[in-house]
Amino acid sequence: MHQFTDVGQKRPRCRHFGQCGVCTLQHFEYPQQLTLKTNESKSFISRTLHVDPVMVEECVPSPDEFSYLTSLDLISSLGDSQFTLGLPSQDLSTVLPIVRCELLSADAQGLPKSISGALRYLSNARDDLAVEMARIRTSSAGVIELSLWTHPGPFPRQIASATLVSATDCKGLKRVIFRGTPADEDIVVVEDLVSKTPWTTQVAGYRLQASAVSPIPPNAKVAEAMIERVLDLGWLGDRSRVLELYPGVGFFTIPLAKQVKSVTASEPFAFAYHDLVANLARTRSAAIPMPGSITRALPQVPGIDSIIVHADRVNLNTSDWKALAALGTSTLLLFAENHDGFGRSAPEITKIGFMPTEVIPFDLRPQTRDTALVARFLKR
Repeated sequence: MHQFTDVGQKRPRCRHFGQCGVCTLQHFEYPQQLTLKTNESKSFISRTLHVDPVMVEECVPSPDEFSYLTSLDLISSLGDSQFTLGLPSQDLSTVLPIVRCELLSADAQGLPKSISGALRYLSNARDDLAVEMARIRTSSAGVIELSLWTHPGPFPRQIASATLVSATDCKGLKRVIFRGTPADEDIVVVEDLVSKTPWTTQVAGYRLQASAVSPIPPNAKVAEAMIERVLDLGWLGDRSRVLELYPGVGFFTIPLAKQVKSVTASEPFAFAYHDLVANLARTRSAAIPMPGSITRALPQVPGIDSIIVHADRVNLNTSDWKALAALGTSTLLLFAENHDGFGRSAPEITKIGFMPTEVIPFDLRPQTRDTALVARFLKR
């Protein structure tokens, strides 16, 4: 057994450390985690873009090392006819049932056990539960919303609602009916099982709504730091005309629109677009929402000089990237929640004539190996 006596190491806080595949850095003191993420980001950027790693800055820390997570997805497994809900194990081949998660806010950390127990009880009593995933979301005000993700088919709405509300005291409960995998964003419908009030949270001084399926940053405080850093560095000025691709519900769009000349936000996912429009109205933002594909959006946004791409959800083909290059913009900013997202888009950006000049890592998920990256590219 590891005694955690090495320099820079400590005894992990979580009882599931060593088995759970999410938090793999809890045995390192936080400064060592940041050093590790800085070095890994430098190596990754050098390999991916074939540039000098000196352009990669030190990893920006999270204000909170624990209790920062706004959303947690618990996945299900039905092995030996026993329903299990939890997180991926370290070997990623099995689901690890967990009692609590130290990354969630203090009042939500015990929810994995409560939700798992409630769903196990229901699955033993019903043969039409079929929950593929359960999502926990906690707002800045501590409001908890749960969503149960299922494929189309029968579902015991009434008993599921009563059981989960009793077990968790959640204020909102949704059923998300989807096809494929949750990451495919192929949503059939979102049903309100408990409360039709939109879930909201506060980011950068603005209270924003997000449906159960709309993307939200996993760490709101670090999301605020990312946009603040971009504005402080002057990568976008008060005369900038910005095209933002895949903005989600507007976490970056709204504070950005207060600082630049104009923002056109192109969001193809219908649920996120609905939230984006509502949030722009709620905050009286001058940003212009644009539904549909980039092919539809580009002819309607003349005069763009800067582009922001949110890499984690971007779905652009070669023609789309070429169309972006044809806009004649001088600056492109790439936001990515992890190295994988960055690695998919950054090479495409260099192919259309942009070169990276600065890269900033952000510790969006302390205790895990994930590192967010924000990079500025300039036209050659």
